[in-house]
Amino acid sequence: MKHLALLTACAALLACAPPAKQEVAGTKQLSTDELQELLAKGDDSIVFLDVRDRKEIETLGTVEGHVHIPLAELEGRLNELHREKLIVTI
Repeated sequence: MKHLALLTACAALLACAPPAKQEVAGTKQLSTDELQELLAKGDDSIVFLDVRDRKEIETLGTVEGHVHIPLAELEGRLNELHREKLIVTI
């Protein structure tokens, strides 16, 4: 009986878990190699958008020349982004 209760509890937890990866229409997840390739090009048609908070950037660093718009502010500041450029979000 204890095993059945434990199994039921585990199943309930798994059912509530968020999906491992969510796809958003019109987006592509880059591999590390693909990102390094973009960085090596130094192409000015690419914008690196860092949506992390200032403390995370100070602690972990970021890409040189990035645009910083914290995720909480992104919706209200979308007009600051050049839509004709490839936007890589960090």
